[in-house]
Parts: sequence; structure tokens; C-alpha cells
Amino acid sequence: MAWGVTVNRAYLLTDDGTWSDHYATVSATADARVLVTLSALGQYSGLTFRFVDRANCWKLATDTAAGKYFLTKYVGGTQTFPLQINQAPVAGDVLEVRTSGDRIDVYINGVFKGGVNDATHQSAVRVGLLGSQDNLARFDEFRVYTTPGTRDATLQPFRSDSVWNLPIGKSATYADTADPATRDFIGTSVNGVNITTWANWDTYSHPISLASSSDPWATVTDYNDSWRSGTYSIPATATIATGSRRATAAISGPPSRRGGGERGAPGS
Repeated sequence: MAWGVTVNRAYLLTDDGTWSDHYATVSATADARVLVTLSALGQYSGLTFRFVDRANCWKLATDTAAGKYFLTKYVGGTQTFPLQINQAPVAGDVLEVRTSGDRIDVYINGVFKGGVNDATHQSAVRVGLLGSQDNLARFDEFRVYTTPGTRDATLQPFRSDSVWNLPIGKSATYADTADPATRDFIGTSVNGVNITTWANWDTYSHPISLASSSDPWATVTDYNDSWRSGTYSIPATATIATGSRRATAAISGPPSRRGGGERGAPGS
């Protein structure tokens, strides 16, 4: 069995003469985000994760005859199908699997399609490509993102595997300046009215501070939702945004009689 590359796309070059699945894997982590683009379709092709060996692994694969995707689990060479996705495979589909603990979530083209809770092969760390004997599938942009153990939520407020913390794909297509949305954003006049546009990163934004029990109490009044009014621990050095809203946000520990949890506290 051998894999190759043609026109910058990976493919199964030669199989081993059996109807078994054929894999090319790399070491990652048990908890990871794995993606691949199917540039050309092949039957029973896709990606594998939590891979131990051919007889013990997980895979997300096409079934072009049935017009579906299947999430398949192999244990001792016996396969089961914890999840069936009623979406006909199309060339260009982006397959994605996210694993965290015993949770497995599946996405197609960035759209969540379902998930399962299953600890089978949970400690296995290999991920990769899955090809079949028809040798038709072509794979592009195989990506693996491992999940860091910790993060500073004040600097990285979204989850580590959130789209906001991932790079823009190298094949991203950007709108032309004549696109209506882009045109309005960079325009200086709309319907005869002069306008000024800017990227809102400080004015009317929400600066985040990390609060602790030693920080001073501040009495906060929420004029939109009165139940959130109360006394909270807010750092004396907390940054308050400019603009008329004067917003700030403080993240504290578990809720207590002093407040807590994650609260947005408007400045006064």
C-alpha cells in the first residue's frame, strides 16, 4: 500500500489487494479537531481519528451509493455505525471531526451534523486519511488542531477550537470591493448621507478584566435587565471603553453572595 500526491492533492496510489480500508495517519492528540477537503469523491473515503490500527479506530466516510456520510466505529474488526448523516457527498465537501473526552462531534462544510458520547479508543492519538480500493478520492487541506490544556480567558475569550481562534484558510475567497456589503462598509456616502466607518475595537467595545475576591466591590445598575443589578468584584484598574456606553466586563470565579460568574458590568 502506498499514498501519493498529484496536483497538490493526496490520494491512495496503490492498495494492498484487499477490500479493507487504507489509512495514512499522523500522531496528534486524543482531543483534537481534524479536517480534510474531499476534492474528488471516492467510495468509503474520508478521514480517520482515534486510530489504533485498521481493526480498531473511528472513521467519517462517504457512502456515495447510499448518498450519505457514516460515522463508523471499529472494535476488533467489527464495525458499527453510531451516526448516519443524510447528506449526499459532493466533491469539495469539508469533513470535520472534533473530539473532547468521550464526546465526538461531526461537521460537514462547517455545519454541525450530530455527535455521540463514546469512550471507545478515547486515548488513541493518531488521525489521518481514509482511502478505498477504487483509488478515486483526492484529499486537500488536511488540517489538525490540538486543544491546549489551558488558556487565559481574558486574552482568548472564545474556546481554543473556536473559528475565531483559527487561521483563515489559504484558499479563502474574498469579496470584491464592488460586493454590496463591502461597498457599504468602505463607502463614505449612503443614499446621499455622508458616513464614517471604522473598525470598532475600542469605542463601544467590551474590555475584559479578570476579577478576584480581593478586588473592591462595585455597585452596578443594569437599566435593561434589573435582575442583573447588584454588587460585584471589579478590579480598580479595569479598562472602561470610550464612547457613550462606557462598557466593561469582569470575569470572576464561581457565583457567590457578592456576585460572580461572567457578567458584563456597564461603567458609570
